[in-house]
Amino acid sequence: MDELQDVQLTEIKPLLANKNGRNFQDFDCQLSCSGNGVEHDIETPHGVLHVTMRGVPKGNRPVILTYHDIGLNHKSCFNTLFNYEDMQEITQHFAVVHVDAPGQQEGAAPFLSGFQYPTMDELAEMLPFVLTELKFNSVIGIGVGAGAYILSRFALNHPSLVEGLVLIDVDPCAEGWIDWAASKLTGWTSNMVDIIMAHHFSAEELTDNQELIQTYRLHIAQDINQDNLALFCGSYQYRRDLGIERPIVGLNEHTVNTLTCPALLVVGDTSPAVEAVVECNSRLNPTKTTLLKMADCGGLPQVVQPGKLAEAFKYFVQGMGYIPYVLLSHLSNESVPSAGMTRLSRSRTTSSSSITSMESSRSRNNLNSLLEGSGGLDSGPQTMEDREKSNLSSQHQGLPQRPGSQHTFKYRYFGKGIKMGTCHTRSRSRAPVSENISVPESTAAEFQESIIVALYNYPLIDQSQLKMRIGDRLTVTSDDGDFLMVKSPTSECESYIPTCYTAKVTQRWLFTGISRVKAVELLMLPENVNGSFLIRESETNKDSHTLSVLNRGAFSTSVKHYRIYHLPNSWLFISPGLTFPSLHHLILHYSENADGLCCRLMKPCYIGGLDKVRPTPTAVRTPTINWKDISRSVIFRQKRTESGTSPVSEGLREAIYSYLQMTESELSWDS
Repeated sequence: MDELQDVQLTEIKPLLANKNGRNFQDFDCQLSCSGNGVEHDIETPHGVLHVTMRGVPKGNRPVILTYHDIGLNHKSCFNTLFNYEDMQEITQHFAVVHVDAPGQQEGAAPFLSGFQYPTMDELAEMLPFVLTELKFNSVIGIGVGAGAYILSRFALNHPSLVEGLVLIDVDPCAEGWIDWAASKLTGWTSNMVDIIMAHHFSAEELTDNQELIQTYRLHIAQDINQDNLALFCGSYQYRRDLGIERPIVGLNEHTVNTLTCPALLVVGDTSPAVEAVVECNSRLNPTKTTLLKMADCGGLPQVVQPGKLAEAFKYFVQGMGYIPYVLLSHLSNESVPSAGMTRLSRSRTTSSSSITSMESSRSRNNLNSLLEGSGGLDSGPQTMEDREKSNLSSQHQGLPQRPGSQHTFKYRYFGKGIKMGTCHTRSRSRAPVSENISVPESTAAEFQESIIVALYNYPLIDQSQLKMRIGDRLTVTSDDGDFLMVKSPTSECESYIPTCYTAKVTQRWLFTGISRVKAVELLMLPENVNGSFLIRESETNKDSHTLSVLNRGAFSTSVKHYRIYHLPNSWLFISPGLTFPSLHHLILHYSENADGLCCRLMKPCYIGGLDKVRPTPTAVRTPTINWKDISRSVIFRQKRTESGTSPVSEGLREAIYSYLQMTESELSWDS
């Protein structure tokens, strides 16, 4: 047997000791000092749940509810995340409820002998009693590992109570017999702490990040009741498969067992749970699910990368329509007020319908802010609705200036008489902050003017003399309902054509009455460049639009189509994590950054008679000899002069001499 060695345990330092990271005790100390942290022991048919509540419910907004993993409690699992500055900026507008699994909170008494610990399904069924006791209407859940499984089961059983889920290291599958056998063998040779550490961290983390590993190893061994922990681990080990399936749109999306709420799946790229999270993602509705795989991160992303997770959570809640503007701290050093976070359907109706609205679009990389001047927060009392109205009205008074910032405008043209401007702000911090503002060069009436465009070549039979071509702008002289008398500005010919041969275009890129096939034909016209685009009404869903983009690759040319979804509050999105108040803002954003599209939007689809196409340049070789300055004697000189060579080669002299011999007229070369 190997000789035992003494191991010296050094002083445990706080996790991530910086301005954003605190140890496990800071969070609850902060709660108790502020008076906002209230602990509850809630009776349920399956046992007692220990709940810690921070803040009070804000109107009809959901409550953020967290559930920890095995071996942890709400302090060790979520303190680092919720103590992060950016997360506090977000959660100050929500009540936060931390749920500890039975017997897992600090100082929990051991269960009596013979106690039957609740199953994972029963743990999920305990949560509705929490909502009833604390008078919550709905929740946004954040769960890790076993907690993510419990929240998923809760959302499947009670979909009306869950508005969104952030699932970290979730495993939707039941433990297989191979995993069961491996856990049994491991249990014979390892203690409970080693098994849980292998559940949380990868092998590389266990050897490389000694400070973090030592902190959590001692926490699991000393702060959690070991008998209670064994019961919780056993319940998680014998979990059932969630039984979720990916729905097929238009076939079984309303009958299949799956999550109906938006879901954000999070996992570190070296986490032991990578395969399980990818499997869960393959079973969920792709239109409502986002998978975030964090680079340079293993287990417990909320501890190792709290800043990235806080930013992802911000965009996730923003996509749900609750948080229009929040400036994350790492993007600016200035004091910035956060906008009100009331439900957008009540406050954004006017903004979403106005083309000249000055609201900022948001991007994953460049976060925009609403500033009420440069002086920071107003000291007077102000409701969140008042702050939001004040922020919106300040946008129409011009771009606010930040101290020490430089503003530069860059314009992009989107058709005749339409010019969009983007203001880029260079602040003292290195992180980019942009404020996109639409600057219509023309009036609103001109901007809204509709255009009639031909969808077919006419006449269809004899195309040797076309009166109109596909993509041409048409001038309507008379409208009989089913037929139109139109005139093509390119051919100057009038034609009497069916109405279905045309499409109406507004805002230069919004096509009405056009199919997917015709959109491809229009974008494949040779006048279009890579990134040419149009937006059309969806053929399958009348409540959504489709963005069609021309992608000219090195080996092939194709048209890509992206569904634009509309939220109940009239906001819209292509990617669930990025929402826009109007199509105008969506186009403006993707013209600056592809952000997941096949390419950046460059210019609207070509319309003949409206867009001026630059003619193909003709190569003309500039003559190197001025023949008027060359005399006949130089060409037919028999011998070269000593001063230099003749500008005319011998071959050219012979060719000219032969030509002159065959002609009867004499040419005067000296003229």
